[in-house]
Amino acid sequence: MANKNQEQEEVQLEKIQQEIEEWRPQLTKRNEEFVFQFEKAIADKNLRGRNKEIVLHEVIGQLIEGQPLGKTAQQLFGTPYYYAEVLEKSPTKEEMAPPRFLQMWGDNALFVGGLFSAIAGLMELLANGQASNGLTLGLGALIINFFMGGLAMTLMARYSKKMNSECTKAGFIRYVFVSMAVIGGWIFLLSLVVTFLPPIFNPMLTPSLYFFIAAFAFLVRYFL
Repeated sequence: MANKNQEQEEVQLEKIQQEIEEWRPQLTKRNEEFVFQFEKAIADKNLRGRNKEIVLHEVIGQLIEGQPLGKTAQQLFGTPYYYAEVLEKSPTKEEMAPPRFLQMWGDNALFVGGLFSAIAGLMELLANGQASNGLTLGLGALIINFFMGGLAMTLMARYSKKMNSECTKAGFIRYVFVSMAVIGGWIFLLSLVVTFLPPIFNPMLTPSLYFFIAAFAFLVRYFL
């Protein structure tokens, strides 16, 4: 599959390069000079990972479309070096795209799991070796909390965006009910795990281990 996609990209790139060469003679002298200066301007720039051939193809295409309408390169792009700087600093479509569901879930799971790990470590530390009062999470419950807490936060965040786009009272009410259902399900499942999961699968940890898990989760989240 990867090889097939690579072959398709290569074919598409060859087509773009061919069209660029076919379009160049159609440019006016001023636009031809603009393209020449623009190519020099982007030669040593990364353009945030954009393919320079594709960028050049888009620029020449817009210049040709604008010629019959009397639109100049200056009106469309500014100076060549200015537009090169714009591309260098502007985020790409991929960067601006909203994160995928699994990506959001992973990010939220690390945050929620790390936070609850730190809280569990603090509670164990304050207990000072005394018997657990049932509020502290064991390892099994902590793992479940990573997954369920991340899922709950992700569902609420996605539904919040949908509610904001609707901007209606009904949308807000639905968001409240969905949030209550998600949080209720999260707490209910976590309570079942804490109550009924055998100690062998839900062992208590030392405060240092809880803090280590919390620090590790936050570090992974930061670098990812």
